[in-house]
Amino acid sequence: MIVLNKKIKKITIILSSFLLVNNMTSVVFAAETIEDDKVKAEIIEDFGPDDHELEIENNGIKTAEDFISSLYRRILFRNPAESETEYWIYQIASGKTGAEIAYGFAGSPEFQKNGMDYQATVGKLYQGLLGRNGTMDEIRAWEKCLENGCTWKYVFQQFVGSEEFMNICKRAGINPGSYHSNEKVDQNLSVTYFISSLYQNFLGRKAGKSEIEYWINQLESGKNGAEVAYGFVASPEFGVEELSDRDYISCLYTGLFGRGGSGAEIDGWAGYLENGCTWKYVFQQFIGSQEYIGFCQKSGIEPGSYRSNESADQNPAVTAFVSRLYNLCLDRKPDIDGLNNWTNSLLNNSSMTAVKAALGFIKSTEFENKNLTAEELISTMYQVFLNREGGDEEIQKWVSVAEKGVSETYLISGFAASAEFTEICSKYGIARGDIELTEARDINPLVSEFTVKSYRAYDRKPDGDEINNIVIKLKKSLTGENFIKEIFTSKEYIDRNRTDEEYVRDVFLAAYDREPTEDEIITLLTSDEELNRTELLDTVTNSEEFKEYCKKLNVNANFPYPLALEVLNTVGMDLYKAYKWSVSLVYYGHRPDMPQTSETSMEWYAEYGFTNKKGNCYVMAATFCEMARLLGYDAHQISGRIPLRTGGWGPHSWVEITMDGEVYVFDPDFEYETKRNGFKITYKQSGTWWYLRDTVMS
Repeated sequence: MIVLNKKIKKITIILSSFLLVNNMTSVVFAAETIEDDKVKAEIIEDFGPDDHELEIENNGIKTAEDFISSLYRRILFRNPAESETEYWIYQIASGKTGAEIAYGFAGSPEFQKNGMDYQATVGKLYQGLLGRNGTMDEIRAWEKCLENGCTWKYVFQQFVGSEEFMNICKRAGINPGSYHSNEKVDQNLSVTYFISSLYQNFLGRKAGKSEIEYWINQLESGKNGAEVAYGFVASPEFGVEELSDRDYISCLYTGLFGRGGSGAEIDGWAGYLENGCTWKYVFQQFIGSQEYIGFCQKSGIEPGSYRSNESADQNPAVTAFVSRLYNLCLDRKPDIDGLNNWTNSLLNNSSMTAVKAALGFIKSTEFENKNLTAEELISTMYQVFLNREGGDEEIQKWVSVAEKGVSETYLISGFAASAEFTEICSKYGIARGDIELTEARDINPLVSEFTVKSYRAYDRKPDGDEINNIVIKLKKSLTGENFIKEIFTSKEYIDRNRTDEEYVRDVFLAAYDREPTEDEIITLLTSDEELNRTELLDTVTNSEEFKEYCKKLNVNANFPYPLALEVLNTVGMDLYKAYKWSVSLVYYGHRPDMPQTSETSMEWYAEYGFTNKKGNCYVMAATFCEMARLLGYDAHQISGRIPLRTGGWGPHSWVEITMDGEVYVFDPDFEYETKRNGFKITYKQSGTWWYLRDTVMS
């Protein structure tokens, strides 16, 4: 039977041969696919003897000669020559079995060269060996067997082992015998089918016999199903990196489960890939499933196991968190190296937290190269840390903070401490962590604001390094007064060539954070005398308004401790060096002119010590306290009591400094008298005095 496309325009059928069967003429056509443009015709079956004709011929096989003649006609499509018949009769007489004789025909070059497809080959074996036409179901079953990797020899083996073939041989007086294929692919069809299905589902093609044999050898040498399957999925021919996520997952379902995946199943696994897991993670999950294990066991193959070696696949939640940062901060999917580095750090580095990871992305060169505006930067932070869009007022509030000179780290610290980000971290199973502010401008944001506003005189914003350097100076030795004067006497400002009115406006903005009123301008600029700019600076920086402005921004307008500054300029701007200077004072106590109570001010004690280079515990504490304050420390002189050797309590003074939330004692007199360390000790510390705290003097 020939099945043709309805749109056939032209068919070329090549007549192959003529064959006489029971004195009837039958035409055998070679199967061929012919294409003319989009027109195709496929010859599905050959013309041949019908069932009635075959039954008549079958019943006529009563001798070995009949058996031989039927093989020639049904398998080689011709009548035998007399010498050919005699040859095979001799073989039978010599002990050859029916199976061996039949193999001589089916395996002959004359039969094999016809190049018939699987369907035609099986059809001819039915006619030639069983003396009947196979049903379409029977032929399709054997055709599928051949498509799945077994050879025609396996089909032949089954045919000659059938009862039908044996009966034909017995009627002809021939020993049926048996046949066993020697092809490796025919020894265990379950294994062959397993390998063949991997070729069909992953590579989209039929496997060659040598290819199947290679993988059978791998399994026999100890490889398991997981290792074999990985060989296909990771192969260049499969090209997993070039496939869409959904196509890849669909291949896994058909290749490893022998079925298609539902839309919901495919969507679920696609979510893992979209969140940063690699194709290896999904493969790992399929390989570890009961469905895959059952699939292998049904094929008689050890399932084995597989575990991805990518850090990104060790914890999907952590990977999703990192992938989210790539998406929100860098506007792209993660590269595998970067993803592995970040996930590995979050999983294996105890000091790495969610906050530090986010900071790493925002501080990265790639992020900085985006050159975001302040509004865009804050909008990104809302997405990263709060998982939502920021409102216009919210964004502007943070923009105003950013414009005061603090770093991105400072801004992040404000977002990172939010309940929203804490919840995000909990969702992904990652420790939130906190940010330690280390830059001077972030530790002293008000001083940073003072610096940035003062730079308006230059008509520019200072960069981060400039702000940090100035903030450090303002917290140590530089007064607000001197800083303002440095700006207006600097070459950078002088080169701007400002008019007197512009100069007045610049000074008022820098020193008062406001424009001068019209009355102030009139007063300063309408006199007959030329504006004395130096005098104006002195007047402004010594005014109460300037002092209040500096106090508001935590800046020392004018140093209250000039003698302390003089000592620091000599010994160095260092807390320990300042402490040792106070320890070095000559002890001068228990004298009528030397008080030791809190009723005398810290300033009096300090001035006495700096001037006379001697004093008691109150003087030592006062000198150190003033120097500590100039260095930017939160220092306070304490008046209290300590136990006396003779019994009772005696007056004593020391200094408290709060560092990182902890209160420490600094006692120069203790070190002077005991020769033991009194620098940065704690209350009730072993080997120190018992301090009874009464009054905070400053």
